[in-house]
Amino acid sequence: MSTQQPLKRFLSNPYVTLSLGILFLSFSPLFTHWADAPGVVTSFYRMVIAVMVLSLFYRKIFPQDDSEGGSKLTWHQIMIPVLAGAFSGVDHALWGTALKETSVANATLLNYISPLWVSLIAIFVLKERYKAYYWVGMALVLAGSVFVLNIIDTTLSFNFRGEGFAVISSFFYAGYFLLTQKGRTFLTTLQQLYISLFACGVTLGLIILIFQLPVIGFSRTTYVIFLLSALFSQLLGYFSLTHSLGKIPASIVSPSLSLQPVITALLAIPFANQALAGHQIFGGLLMLAGIITINKSEIKT
Repeated sequence: MSTQQPLKRFLSNPYVTLSLGILFLSFSPLFTHWADAPGVVTSFYRMVIAVMVLSLFYRKIFPQDDSEGGSKLTWHQIMIPVLAGAFSGVDHALWGTALKETSVANATLLNYISPLWVSLIAIFVLKERYKAYYWVGMALVLAGSVFVLNIIDTTLSFNFRGEGFAVISSFFYAGYFLLTQKGRTFLTTLQQLYISLFACGVTLGLIILIFQLPVIGFSRTTYVIFLLSALFSQLLGYFSLTHSLGKIPASIVSPSLSLQPVITALLAIPFANQALAGHQIFGGLLMLAGIITINKSEIKT
């Protein structure tokens, strides 16, 4: 047996790709922090560079004839990833604005309630079935995020452009997960990823035009960060996430991504010279317990 086959089976496991996706996406806040540019502009460059790289393989992603395994996509099929990308773009813009108007902890916590919206829609609208302790797992994830982000020691005031935008962004983040799950029922991972990235880039570009944000004139270091962010966080991170959403329900993937700030905090130790506090370790353990509980609660049909 070829040594590549076990590795291929390992990497094709949706839980492995989900774990890799969380790891790659955990670099995203660090890249945004290091880049000397508005968060929306950093996200825009991530999308543009990622689309340019994927365009090199366009014929492989969208085969043109039956001999290459191709089939013509309908407008309905195309609109699902387009909407997913648009939702992602609005989420990036709202959350980026919220970060400027309130604390990082407040904005992140409120954006991370998106798994709750995903769960409610998946269970009550899409009729997905889970055991009762699913909600215990969800509570552990949300409680753990409070400790990780140190909300206990901060004041959760309300500023519409801060906390308000963060809450609204969580709806769009939830929409991205559910639309990607839907798109993956008839699109390959790369097809879903390419179309949604293109739509997200267009959405962010329009937002940049409307608010007249700068897109040039940055330092060489910042442009390198744009490139690394696109390759790691966008291509590798979202490829892994998109692949897992073809196999695992969004109501499980979404809360699993709440581990991202824990991984980011761990990465910040060597890369940003920031120590990990005891309450963050405790919160991370709570979140891990919650995610394990959620993953065991799905009822197979």
